[in-house]
Amino acid sequence: MGLQFLEHLARLGGDFTRAFRALTEGGLSGLEAELCATGDQALRDWGMMWDGETTPETRAEMGQANPVRIPRNHQVEAMTAAALSGDLSKFQALSHALAAPYTPDPSLSAYEAAPTAAERVTQTFCGT
Repeated sequence: MGLQFLEHLARLGGDFTRAFRALTEGGLSGLEAELCATGDQALRDWGMMWDGETTPETRAEMGQANPVRIPRNHQVEAMTAAALSGDLSKFQALSHALAAPYTPDPSLSAYEAAPTAAERVTQTFCGT
C-alpha cells in the first residue's frame, strides 16, 4: 500500500512532506486538495482504500512522524545568503519555525510551502 502511495506522489509531482501531512490531517480529501488531483481516479481509489483501513490511532502516530515544517533548501539558501551579509534575522526566524516542526501554526505557514519553480535549489554543496 505504501509503495502505491509513493508511486502516485512521484507521478503527480507531489511534495512528500506536504502530501504526508495532508494525508495525516485530512485523509483522501486532504491529499487530493494538496495534489490538486481531485479527478485522478487511481489516487482516489488508493485514498478510499487508505481511509477505510486507517484508524484514529494510526493518524495520531502519523502526526508524530510527519512534520508540518522542514528546513527546505530554498529557505536554507536564503537564510545562508542573508547571514553571510550580516543579517541573522532569517536564521532566527527559520530556527523559530523549526523549533516545533510537528505543531501546526498558521503564523508559520510561509515555512510550510514547497518552493516555487524560481526558488528550487537544483545544486547543493556539502563541505567538510
